[in-house]
Amino acid sequence: HLDGLIGCAGLLRFDWPERTVRVAYYDGVSAGHNVSLSPSGRLGILGNFSQQVVVVDTESMKEVARQSTFAIEPSAYRLRSNTHHLWDADEQSFIGVVGDSLYRFHLDDLSRPEPLGRHGLYNAHELRWDRDRRHILMGDLGPEDRAARRVGVFDLKTREARVIELPDTCWHVCVHPERPLGYAATYSYTAADGSYVDW
Repeated sequence: HLDGLIGCAGLLRFDWPERTVRVAYYDGVSAGHNVSLSPSGRLGILGNFSQQVVVVDTESMKEVARQSTFAIEPSAYRLRSNTHHLWDADEQSFIGVVGDSLYRFHLDDLSRPEPLGRHGLYNAHELRWDRDRRHILMGDLGPEDRAARRVGVFDLKTREARVIELPDTCWHVCVHPERPLGYAATYSYTAADGSYVDW
């Protein structure tokens, strides 16, 4: 959907230079937001705001597996959803956020992810590996009633997170391919009548 926060969830695949386009929508999934491709590109996780983990085959565009996150950590706030993911090199597991924590999901049983630790943010959003895959840089959507103005760094070795305060909100992040540097795309926004859901 246009703003990536509401509406249907689907994928559009375009092949180049053939210029072929395919579209698929997934029943019961809303607010498609981001696709995290496996290292081979064979699988993708359809990030969404309907609090579900949805894995798809990128060739057939068919759903491979799905799991509601309510059974893992329930949340009443729709933006507390897994929208961005990090694949492990073996393509059999990936890391995502559910509620207050990071989890490692295994494709053979999405219902029992391994808890990695609390992320320390209001609503962890985009996730990025560092070069050594020890640290995860995380953007923050923020709570329902104010701007977030922070990012987090999760250490997979110690299983602890560090929160870094910022002058403005940062949903999306990226990392330097060689050096231990992270980048945060910050911006300011206002909310009519103090409603940060309808910002």
